[in-house]
Amino acid sequence: MKPVIRCSQLDQLFECPGSFTLQQIVTPRERSDPWEGNWIHWSIAQRLIAEMSATPPDGGLPAPELPAGYNPPRAADWLIDFCVRQAQQTIPINWSLEVEVPLAYEFDRFILSGHHDMLALSHDAKRSKGKDWKAVRNVVDPADCNNQALGYIVLEKRAYPGLQESEF
Repeated sequence: MKPVIRCSQLDQLFECPGSFTLQQIVTPRERSDPWEGNWIHWSIAQRLIAEMSATPPDGGLPAPELPAGYNPPRAADWLIDFCVRQAQQTIPINWSLEVEVPLAYEFDRFILSGHHDMLALSHDAKRSKGKDWKAVRNVVDPADCNNQALGYIVLEKRAYPGLQESEF
C-alpha cells in the first residue's frame, strides 16, 4: 500500500524526511483550536457559492464539525469578508470556480493529496488560480517558497495536463 502524503506535510517532510515515518507511530493529539478555522473556511466557501456561483464539492458543502453551543468570534467576520473580496477581485467572472476541491495523484512510490480551499480555471483550462485560506495566527510562508502551494500546483497540473500558468 502506497503512503499518502498531504500537501500540508511537504514543508516538514522536505526538511526532515524521517518525520513521515515518525508521524505514523505517534497518535495525534486532540485539539480544540481548529474550530474557528473550520468555521471560517466553511463560511468563506458558503459565501463564494452564494455570491459567486462557486461549485460546491460533490454531495454539497458539509457543515463544519463544531461543539454544541459553539459561537464563532465576531472578530473573525473581517477575515471572511477579506477572503471573499480577494476572490471577487482576482477571479475573472467567466472562469469556473470550485470550493473545497480535493485532488490526488498516484506517483510510483506515493500518493500526493491536497485540498484546495478555492480553485478557479480559465475556460480553456490553461490558467488557474488557487487559494488556501489561512485562518491561523502563525505566519505562513510566501507562496513562492511554500512547498504546500507547490504540491497544490503539481496536483493541478496532473488534473489539467494542458495547464500552462498557475497562480497560488
